[in-house]
Amino acid sequence: MATGGDFFDRKRGRGAGKQFEVRKKGGVTPEHIVYAGDFQIVYVFAPINGELILLKPGEVFTFGRGDVVDCKIDAKVVSRRHARVHWQGLDPPTPELVDLDSRNGITINGIPTRRKVLEDGDEVQIGPFAATLRVLSANDDLQNQIQVDRLSATMVSSERLNGETRLVPLPWLLNHLERIKESGTLSATSADGASGSVTMISGVVIAATFGDDEGVDAIRQLAKLRDGKFTFSPRADATPQSIQGTIAEILGLDKRMARPPTAKFQVPPRRRRPPPPRRRPGPPRR
Repeated sequence: MATGGDFFDRKRGRGAGKQFEVRKKGGVTPEHIVYAGDFQIVYVFAPINGELILLKPGEVFTFGRGDVVDCKIDAKVVSRRHARVHWQGLDPPTPELVDLDSRNGITINGIPTRRKVLEDGDEVQIGPFAATLRVLSANDDLQNQIQVDRLSATMVSSERLNGETRLVPLPWLLNHLERIKESGTLSATSADGASGSVTMISGVVIAATFGDDEGVDAIRQLAKLRDGKFTFSPRADATPQSIQGTIAEILGLDKRMARPPTAKFQVPPRRRRPPPPRRRPGPPRR
């Protein structure tokens, strides 16, 4: 069983200048383990800058600026009780992140969200706090497993990346490949046999096909695939086409996924309260 010391305690967010603190510390214990068939797994948050935060199945974990939360985020854009993780189901239990009617909300995978059952690879942001939810083996070293690719339900080899579109949405995957400036060809095939591909060089789309469509129309048709399989290969040898705009702009994701993380968390200006009405003098006392 994996063991460790204090997994998280008082770390500063990278470039944020804000401090957040997790009150519950310690390594993996039997209470952290979730039994999924014959597998023993643990759910952890991996912050951008900091050590792992272990979640305990069946136990609520809260985020906020107040003093009675499990993860205290010292930032004005964070509400006193901002969000919480609770658990769905019993065999096995799965964590769900819920916004507690906070002022600035939460984002998951770059999209503002009220609540979502968390999956491996989900990127969570609450004010300056950013972390990735990971599902790891309880029997192996947790830090070493964090180096494994974060995409859910994918199989990585030295040449290809394979997965199912119902588990990894193609709009998110295309935007992710563009954001990390990847080079290669993403090919996808639906259950009814429709297929297409998008070729990138350093995150810039140079070609796209889907049936008889090419360019921007092909990218939009490919992004609609919901039930199929995809493959990403590092080969980028397609004939270049004239494609204008980024993936976020072509798919209409610019307001949801391409916005800088801090744009969601600007503190609104305070409204001045009107002065109380003046009391009219009453009749003179006798």
